Amino acid sequence: MIAWMRDALQAELGTDVSEPVLLAGGASKEAWAVDAGGEKLLVRRAAVGVIHKHTLSLEHEYAVIEAAYAAGVKAPRPIRYIPDLDGREAFVMERLRQDFERGKRSNDSYAVLVFHLDQLGFVASHGGEADAEAALRHVANSLRKHMDTSDWLGRWDGGEFVGVLWGADEAAARDTCCRLQDSLADDGLMREGRSYSLSLSSGVLFPGRDETFPQLVERIRACLVTVRERGRNSLTVM
Repeated sequence: MIAWMRDALQAELGTDVSEPVLLAGGASKEAWAVDAGGEKLLVRRAAVGVIHKHTLSLEHEYAVIEAAYAAGVKAPRPIRYIPDLDGREAFVMERLRQDFERGKRSNDSYAVLVFHLDQLGFVASHGGEADAEAALRHVANSLRKHMDTSDWLGRWDGGEFVGVLWGADEAAARDTCCRLQDSLADDGLMREGRSYSLSLSSGVLFPGRDETFPQLVERIRACLVTVRERGRNSLTVM
């Protein structure tokens, strides 16, 4: 499988691609790490299973990332949407690893923030994928307003986002999350007569000095599980 994926990505991207590495987790989407043309990239590809029937298509997810990036959000650069990668849709974007490595090189302190849009399934079931996409854009714009231009923000999966807040201690990270939650609660979404009240469950974690990137990814996943379980507008520090 890995050989055909490498060959297919080389044809799509027009450059040499390293052997893809399948990352852990992902019930509805596969995540593959590759190096291509000197860049560290992430390939998200549809998997066999789905978490729930309202999971957004990768085409819509890619469109959200493109819109956020174009709007000035410090987000992973979208590279390409691929409608058919061995029978399943996929897209390619930058990997989070760059900012992690920046912190390791410079010893900069930073907080990792995670966010879960609590009502994504409800919005999708009442207004379809168009309303769900609008809700994700709405959240991305709200997040951008309360984060510095040097900070990093990216889509993780479904209604989940991950941000990097440079130079932040726990108090600053908590304050940012609370301001984001309050801002979204005060600014609902209107769609062709349909009104949605949105909320974000949030989490904060701090990378350890000797922590590897895969270890950080696993802690982010664990934090998101806790955030989803605690639910509406909660704030978790791990």
